[in-house]
Amino acid sequence: MIKYFHKRYIIILILLVSIISAFLFVISSTEDSTKEASEKPQSNNEEYVEIEDDLLEENRPKQLDAEEILANLPSTLEKIDEIVAYPVGAFSGRQYRDLTEDEKLYILEHFDKLPKIGDSDPKKDQPTDEEIEPYWRLVYSLFHEDYPGPNDILKELNTILFGRPDLEDDRYRFKEHLNVEIILDASGSMAKKVDGKPMMDMAKEAIKEFTADLPKDANVALRVYGHKGSGSNQDKQLSCSSNELIYPLKKYSASSLNSALRRFKPSGWTPLAKAIEEAKNDLSAYNGENHTNIIYLVSDGVETCGGDPVKAAQELADSNITPIVNIIGFNVDSEGQRQLKEIADAAKGTYTTVLNQEGLSDEFDRSKEIAQKWEEWAADAVKQLEDENNQQWDNIFNASNIWMEKNKQQRMNIIDVADDLHKNGQISKESAEILKEKANDQSRKILKLSADLRDGLWVLKDKKYEEVKEEIDNLFNENVERINNRKK
Repeated sequence: MIKYFHKRYIIILILLVSIISAFLFVISSTEDSTKEASEKPQSNNEEYVEIEDDLLEENRPKQLDAEEILANLPSTLEKIDEIVAYPVGAFSGRQYRDLTEDEKLYILEHFDKLPKIGDSDPKKDQPTDEEIEPYWRLVYSLFHEDYPGPNDILKELNTILFGRPDLEDDRYRFKEHLNVEIILDASGSMAKKVDGKPMMDMAKEAIKEFTADLPKDANVALRVYGHKGSGSNQDKQLSCSSNELIYPLKKYSASSLNSALRRFKPSGWTPLAKAIEEAKNDLSAYNGENHTNIIYLVSDGVETCGGDPVKAAQELADSNITPIVNIIGFNVDSEGQRQLKEIADAAKGTYTTVLNQEGLSDEFDRSKEIAQKWEEWAADAVKQLEDENNQQWDNIFNASNIWMEKNKQQRMNIIDVADDLHKNGQISKESAEILKEKANDQSRKILKLSADLRDGLWVLKDKKYEEVKEEIDNLFNENVERINNRKK
């Protein structure tokens, strides 16, 4: 059964266009492209110390290997699923012409291992397909954008009919108890500032607001990781072992939670896998049959302690707590997005990237909505369905626009790189023109696929609207019949 759009998903879709470029504006790919670079000891003073630009030796930017890239790339880009599944480029979300000269040089150096294609004379044939193909595939791989696919657009729709008695996914049925655990990344990079404010401060404030508004009978837990030691190699063992349930699962108490939040500052490495394993243990006594267990994991980067967070997420999903898992990437780079998406998929959950405190608060708000869904559905299910159905027109239209905007930027980046490769003598003028034409051809294909995606989703939306409306009518009729029978 196809799930419906979450009513907040339009906000997420609009944010997707700006997330990657805004993040890379704050943290340049050449200075802070690694997480441990900023995970350094913090001062004991109340003020956060500024993160220095020094990079740890093991995480300095490495030149991507052209041969390895070419060997592992898909060979075709003709279908929607192929575009969506294609690896996101290292420079996606950025405009080549706006990069620094050092960044442009870094990109052009990727082509050094490829055979040069010199300027041809009138007597020589045009460059062959065999000469052009590796250049095309390599330049495309560096700038391929992160296109939202049908599953990305539709996966939030579980919560629209949350609590419905016959809902397919048992995790979303209404249960007697609600438990919410927040897992918070407290590694050193969370001290970075966005708009002049440390990310950790933003996260703490969002957590305070979120927990204060949960239903009074809900239980809350807060686990932090990477909050001890520093980002240095000598403190790695200490930091990677730091994983603490600082607010055990219990009813909300503002004073107790605030006290717990004051106990730590961002400082060390990122034992993400261990945090997921411990969260499973935290909730092990609360089986999914009688409890709705919701987990929020907030991280700004990837696992750095050698664990396997994807495996841990799989084990979490397969456990008897049957949790609803929401992974939030907070100002995370492309590699971090890739791993966090894998974790979310393994946990049968959702992944969202947020840029600021407002986006983080919006994601937390989803649990409050879930807790109220049964009453909302029972009171006005048909109206809710109609409202969501109308909203989905905008959601689908915006998703199509995202494809078009990403496609436009991707095409211009490839054209600009082709020009620079020619200027630097790596390829001939004829070769550059061929690369540009291939970029234009691919752009036209993606525009067509974008329209196909939009039209296909509209058809599915209309079909599903009629199906669910009929289901709601049937449920109402059954309830009325039961009431009448009791009266007799």
